[in-house]
Amino acid sequence: MPIDTNLATLLAIAFVGALASFLILPRIGRAAGPVAALLPLGLFVAFVSIVPSMRNADAIVTHLQTVEWVPSLGVNFALRLDGFSL
Repeated sequence: MPIDTNLATLLAIAFVGALASFLILPRIGRAAGPVAALLPLGLFVAFVSIVPSMRNADAIVTHLQTVEWVPSLGVNFALRLDGFSL
């Protein structure tokens, strides 16, 4: 059963994790490599958990999340995930 994954949350985790690794990893020393690999590994597992919900042979299945960014101008922030971008 796939986990209900919020694409905006995964995007935020990637950016915050990259910033944190930039600040923390130089202080770790020799163990920095394996520690740095944890962020991409965790994101990979999160995105792979979406795959079972996208397995449909009859149609192209996409995950779309839209947030009204500037409602007065009709501008939305949209994240889309399909089989090609995954």
